[in-house]
Amino acid sequence: MFHLDNNSGVSSMPAVGAMQDNSTRWFTEGAGNQSPSWPGQDWFNIVQAELLNVLTEGGVSPVKTQLNQLAAAIKSIVNKNALMRDNLLSEIKDKGALAQKTALDNLNGVPKTTTINGHSLTGNVNVTAQDIFNLQTVAIPANADLNNYTTPGLYYQNANANAKNGENYPAGNAGSLIVLRDAGCMQIYTEYAGANNKKPMQFMRGQYGGEWSAWSRFYDTANRPTPADIGALPTTGGTLNGNLTVKNTIQVGGVGNGVLNIGDNDSGLRSSADGQVDLWANNAKVGYWKSGTFSFTGQFVPSNYGNFDAKYQAKGSYTPAGQAYTKAESDGRYIQNIRLGAQVLSPSLALNYALGGGNVVTGFKTNGTWDMQAGDDHVYYRPIQYLHNGTWKTAASA
Repeated sequence: MFHLDNNSGVSSMPAVGAMQDNSTRWFTEGAGNQSPSWPGQDWFNIVQAELLNVLTEGGVSPVKTQLNQLAAAIKSIVNKNALMRDNLLSEIKDKGALAQKTALDNLNGVPKTTTINGHSLTGNVNVTAQDIFNLQTVAIPANADLNNYTTPGLYYQNANANAKNGENYPAGNAGSLIVLRDAGCMQIYTEYAGANNKKPMQFMRGQYGGEWSAWSRFYDTANRPTPADIGALPTTGGTLNGNLTVKNTIQVGGVGNGVLNIGDNDSGLRSSADGQVDLWANNAKVGYWKSGTFSFTGQFVPSNYGNFDAKYQAKGSYTPAGQAYTKAESDGRYIQNIRLGAQVLSPSLALNYALGGGNVVTGFKTNGTWDMQAGDDHVYYRPIQYLHNGTWKTAASA
């Protein structure tokens, strides 16, 4: 690359003229009324200045006989101002620690000397559960309010006094706190192992919309619920307020001491002997049931006499046996009810069309001309059904 080198040139670059048109224009040899293009001094001087400036930026001095200086200057600029692909960023390493730090800062990176829980970032890092549970737990200070702990994580309180003097603890014992995220957040507080004579308890509560629920307690084999905790009766006895349904066997006492009071404590059922149930009323035995025998002291007053129907002929029924039908016999001999079955649309009617036996016409369907010839006339019909001996049957034709 070299500048203009003859006596037609001047030693100083003339000033560039004013721009005539901002749109891009191209050279032409002319055609018809179009004259050939002529570059003029501005264009040649601009191109020469641009090329010479590339050589200057690349640190190359123009030599008239060297024809690769422009390429050499471009390579020099690239080597000086850019990272070479083949060098794999070794240029940054060669520049030293400061250059490496600057590059990492520009890329929001971290140096390889950085560690995570003692693990160097020079290779793959396996963060274990021990790393999280041992090094990432956060101590809860004295006078803390657990309502303020909503960020998911692992926390611990190592002093009973701090738990007693703090706010919104489920119990006054040291322990660990787990905070989990859900629609709001959840807290699980576990007392330390020595609490409650080595029977630590665990509690849970949640927050949603800024409101905390009450603490709920977990029950386990070391901390079983009392009957009162779950609204149950103890095995030692108690009063049941409400109904009781027993689907299988219920045992009341034993032979000679079984007592089932009804109403008050002097009336009900007693057990005095094996296989016998005594009936008591107002602290007195009034009867018993044993082996198919029912004994009662006093008078039976039944609400109806249905149990005596099989033994005695009912009043007003004097027909001798064999001269009257039973209800079952009557049901088998006589029609009990009559109805029309589901409605059916007949096929196209023709002259002299007849429905099957046991059917009655209930309606007509036609296009307006009732001629029974064009295949567009129909009737609606239903079968006659009767109830005989509990079964609906369809009537047949005579």
